[in-house]
Amino acid sequence: MLHIIYLIFKPLYLGGLWFRNHFSPFGTTIFYCALFAAIIGLDAKSNLSSMIFSFGCSIFLLCFIFCLFFRPKILVKRNLPEFATVGEKLVYSIDLERIEKSNALGLYVSEKFRQPYPKYHQFRNSYAPANISSNSFDRVIGYYKWIWVLRNLRGGDSARTEIKYAHTHKIKLSFTPIRRGIINMEGIQLYRPDPFGLCFATKTITHSDSILVLPKRYKVPHIALPGTSPMHQPGGIPFTSSIGESDEFSSLREYRPGDSFRGIHWKSWAKTGKPIVKETHPEFFIRNALVLDTIVPTEMHDIFEEAVAVATSFLCTIDTQESLLDLIFVGDKPYNFTSGRGLSSPASTLKILACAQMASDKNFDSLACAVLKNSYLFSGCILILCDFDDNRRRLHNNLLQSKIKLLTLVISVNEIPDCPHDVLQLDPNNIQDGLDKL
Repeated sequence: MLHIIYLIFKPLYLGGLWFRNHFSPFGTTIFYCALFAAIIGLDAKSNLSSMIFSFGCSIFLLCFIFCLFFRPKILVKRNLPEFATVGEKLVYSIDLERIEKSNALGLYVSEKFRQPYPKYHQFRNSYAPANISSNSFDRVIGYYKWIWVLRNLRGGDSARTEIKYAHTHKIKLSFTPIRRGIINMEGIQLYRPDPFGLCFATKTITHSDSILVLPKRYKVPHIALPGTSPMHQPGGIPFTSSIGESDEFSSLREYRPGDSFRGIHWKSWAKTGKPIVKETHPEFFIRNALVLDTIVPTEMHDIFEEAVAVATSFLCTIDTQESLLDLIFVGDKPYNFTSGRGLSSPASTLKILACAQMASDKNFDSLACAVLKNSYLFSGCILILCDFDDNRRRLHNNLLQSKIKLLTLVISVNEIPDCPHDVLQLDPNNIQDGLDKL
């Protein structure tokens, strides 16, 4: 039964979308008045209702004929920033080219986002806020959930902006991203109202674009993760060579049999008359880990989003100029992305984190194994968890036994039983207050 109802949702939504795009609020009122008059007009003795219906049909026919002649020839170019932030209003401009005076004044423009449609199993298993509808019937049918899921998939909505000046070629548009990740834009929607102000002639100028929406961020203090001694990374000379460095110079000494000719210091040999060799020792690198718990059930969506926000906040704070940082999480498989000097930039890791999704169907052991197998490389670790059950508690204890500096943050509404003193619990409704305690 629910699957049959699901099949009705898309045509019902598309019909409503077409109606909203082509009728003004005043036109919507006139349309429903004419419809009501048509229902009453079934009575042949009701002449007034027949007249209202006939008048409504006539005026809408004129409006639709006027809309047929709207054929603008306009080129569009967006001026988008590199990033946006979820929940913060994004203001950007678009350039309109080949727009004549007669076409510009009174025109409306809005952004058209790409609209993916979920399959039935995706829709059924997707998250929706519990307070999306106070009506139990609506919650059972699920149409309000359908509307919410569609809006979340496209990432935002753009209001119509009127061109108020005839020679305006640069228009400011805005929208507020409601989710992180990549938001795709299909084109710019143009609207021309008819002389009566009832209907809109519409035209979509196809121009694909996309913008990366970053998670929200909190203010976090600087965390001295590395401790007192950096860990030597495997690879030694090959690794330092990959980032354009050689081993660090230590001292000069006399040549010994078996020394490489590459190490000979020619200037000292010329001065002393004896072969002199440069003595070096390998470079050392600090390597930290940032671990994000993505293995959470769908109903913990809000807590997971807060975990991503906290991870993003630390990622933007940790200095990777003279160190390395591993971002570890589980998607369709365990991932380990290393950023720092000579490797990928923190901005690249930030993009990856912005697109991280929940892995509700995975086992937490996959994350634990990915972390513990490389734990001997790390000087410090920030462990961000969405729960503190036995598996997560075991990972915390194993990392402590590895003798690395560990900061464990647990985002949970419920009080953690027997919470260790070195674990900080964060209230998802008041994250900043918890982070201020660090």
